Amino acid sequence: MGIVEARGLSKDYYRAKTRVPVLHGVDLNVSEGEFVALMGPSGSGKSTLLNLMAGLDEATSGTLSVAGADLGSMSERARTKWRTRNIGLIFQLYNLIPVLNAVRNVELPLLLTGLGRKERRQRAELALDIVGLGDRKDHYPNELSGGQEQRVAIARALVTDPRILLADEPTGDLDRATSEEILGILALLNDKHGKTIVMVTHDAAAARRAGRRLMLESGRVVLQESSA
Repeated sequence: MGIVEARGLSKDYYRAKTRVPVLHGVDLNVSEGEFVALMGPSGSGKSTLLNLMAGLDEATSGTLSVAGADLGSMSERARTKWRTRNIGLIFQLYNLIPVLNAVRNVELPLLLTGLGRKERRQRAELALDIVGLGDRKDHYPNELSGGQEQRVAIARALVTDPRILLADEPTGDLDRATSEEILGILALLNDKHGKTIVMVTHDAAAARRAGRRLMLESGRVVLQESSA
């Protein structure tokens, strides 16, 4: 059984009374420890699929099991608790809080766990060390480069020790050299720390860092291939 299993997964949105289908009967399996890239043109359903995996949205039909949980049978509150334990989210635009320094930004997901202040700080500092920013823990977002901000965002995604990292265009706002640094960190987290990673990207060079590529078109998986 995969850590992510989708069967006949469909998602529709509504604009006024008009149904807008986005995903159409997607079948998908991701094994634990895999690094998978989701590719496809804009509007193909990549980010929608990632949001379903994260429990941020609900499928219209089909089944989706992630990290041992049947997401379709869970309440929103239950999905929130499940996501805190199992999912780390990385976004293109970092989503850091400007008035918090790096270590406090990384601590934020731990506020939902009930850990004490000392342990929260220790975990946040360890996560920053893993991404090579231990010496920038007291810096604020406006004192960091774009690549450093994304490293803080990755540390924030890591701090709860999730089973899966879901990354939506994590290098989309970065130059090539900085993108390679971020992709190197993701590859390290996959190879050394065993993190399962599903990454949405338009960038073929970024996708080659993954072990497997899935191509979506018009809400359907049309191609699966190994990066080897």
